[in-house]
This record gives sequence, C-alpha cells and structure tokens, in this order.
Amino acid sequence: MDNPQMLLTIKKVGNDAFKDKDYHKAIAIYTKGLSIEPTNTDLLSNRAAAYLNFGLYSKALLDTETVLSSNPRHKKCLYRKVKALWGLCRYVEAQNFIKQFNIKNLSDKADTLVTQSQGNFKISEIKKLPNQARLDLANYRGPIEISPVEGKGRGILATDCIPVGTLILVEKAFCIVFDEDVDLCKKHHLTGKHQDDWSDEDTLVIRTAAMLKIDESLKEQIFDLYSGPDSLENMTDNDLMKTKSIVGLNFFSCSADESIVTAGKPNNAGLWVLPSYLNHSCPMISCLCYMLKGEWAEGP
Repeated sequence: MDNPQMLLTIKKVGNDAFKDKDYHKAIAIYTKGLSIEPTNTDLLSNRAAAYLNFGLYSKALLDTETVLSSNPRHKKCLYRKVKALWGLCRYVEAQNFIKQFNIKNLSDKADTLVTQSQGNFKISEIKKLPNQARLDLANYRGPIEISPVEGKGRGILATDCIPVGTLILVEKAFCIVFDEDVDLCKKHHLTGKHQDDWSDEDTLVIRTAAMLKIDESLKEQIFDLYSGPDSLENMTDNDLMKTKSIVGLNFFSCSADESIVTAGKPNNAGLWVLPSYLNHSCPMISCLCYMLKGEWAEGP
C-alpha cells in the first residue's frame, strides 16, 4: 500500500475512533499517520480536535499552529486554536486572535470569558447550564496563594482581607468524568467480568493517567498534589500507581443517591488542582466568615 492510500486508511480509522468518542485511540492513530507525513493538514487538524476533547490543550494548540503556519485561514484550526487558548486560560490572547481573524461566532463567548477571568460571574445563569456538560467557563483566582501551613502541609492562604461573599476561586477540572465516560471506558477497555465493579473514580484514574502519558509537561502540577503520608517516590516509580494514589486522595465526586447538589442527577467525579489545596475538616455544618490577610483557608 502506497503512502497516500495508507494515510487515507489511517485517517478513516482515526475518524471512526473519534466518532466513537475513543479520543485516546484516535490520538494514537492520527499520530501514527503523522509519523509517515508530519505535515499532513487533515491529520494535524483532526488530532487537534481529539486533543481538545481529551483536555490536552497545549498539544492541540501546537497542532493548530502547525497547520495555520502554512494555511492561515484554515477554518477548523482557527476555531480549534481559540478553544485551545481558552483551555489554557489565555482568554485575552484568544479574544485578540478572534478579532484579528474576524471569527464573529466566537466573539461574544470570548468577551464573556475575559469578563469571567476577572472574577465577574453571573452565578444565577451558570446554575441554569446543563448538568454533565464540559462548559466553557473561565478560571479565576482571587486574593489567595498556595503556601505551607504549619502542621498541615501546603494549603491555600488569603493574601488580603476577604469580606463575606467574596468570590475567591473558580476552576475548571483538570479532568472530569460523567456517566457517559464511565460507560465508554467500559466499552473501549474492559471485558465483561471487570465491568460490574468499575466506578467513576476508576475511570478518572485511567483518563488522568492517559493525559499525563501523552503530555508529560502536565505531570508536575498533578504529581505535586498530596499523595498520602509517605512520599510517592519511595512508594513506586509506576506513574499509574502514583496517579491512582493522588486521584484517590484529591478527587471530588457527586453521586445521585448521596448529594442534594445533584438532586437525583447522574454521577460525576473530577480532579481539580487548586481546590485540592483547600485544607478541610469536613464539618457537618458550614458558615460564612471574614478572612484576614495570612489566614488559613479551610473549606467544609
């Protein structure tokens, strides 16, 4: 089989995996094709789309910029570059890029994200957004920092006096899985007897580990999270086991049968980097209070 025909076959197989939402497989297949022809525009563009759906925004940005360097008006890559910049929290850069190339259908969203990144969120509208959706919301960090807390390791401290009702933190998940993702993971990777006990946490571990394997630059922020009383370096050199330990100690979940937040909606589990530094004592009740500069932030 000559290269052109082989590349068409690879593209089709990759596209089939993408349509089946097996983005990890699609990335691997497109990458195989690009090892044959590194500048293939279709494969680069399609791999960028798979990267976006897998939460690998730096990788997606690199592929889109490779395409745009030779074809500056490639419509799909213009759009996908904006999505990658949003995923990397580069909201102003994305806004300027949209203006430069007159991408009108994204301009309103870009303006909203810039506004949100400054701490201006319309919470009442956000509550109306669909459940189990990967939403385009901006990250925001208020007057807080990560710093050592005596006797408690690293945690979030206030860098200024914080009045009651002040928004201090908004962050999209590093990785989040919903019921559909659990079902897809079972379909793509598990055989019958292993499926019954498979959980959203298991899926979160597998997906997070896959992300770190594809983009090793992400390891630092994840492997820097709390991993238990013993150093992971002394426990194991296996990245999957490291990831499993970290996810198990830092992930958040809401189950339909145990949380009034979900109100009967489906389950989900996610790993958030900055909120993982919120030291908490899990009280049965919560309250609002003023925070002073240098105070330790403790969440319920």
